Amino acid sequence: MKRYLIVKYSFDCGSDDGMDYNTIQEAIKAAKQLLKEWESIFIYDYQKRAVRHAFNGIPDSIFNKDVDVTHTIYHWS
Repeated sequence: MKRYLIVKYSFDCGSDDGMDYNTIQEAIKAAKQLLKEWESIFIYDYQKRAVRHAFNGIPDSIFNKDVDVTHTIYHWS
């Protein structure tokens, strides 16, 4: 199983799970590409059950209370 999950978010469509990645670097690169089509992108860490990076959004609005968002790194464009 891969470690990181991309979660895409659009105000019109809501959230949608994307691909899984082995490294955080791969996930960040993919997230930056997906920002051309989606309003917000989140990178979820399966092992830590936490959102590691948030691109143009605040994760607690779409993730349940069991997901740690306290150490999320935010990227705004």
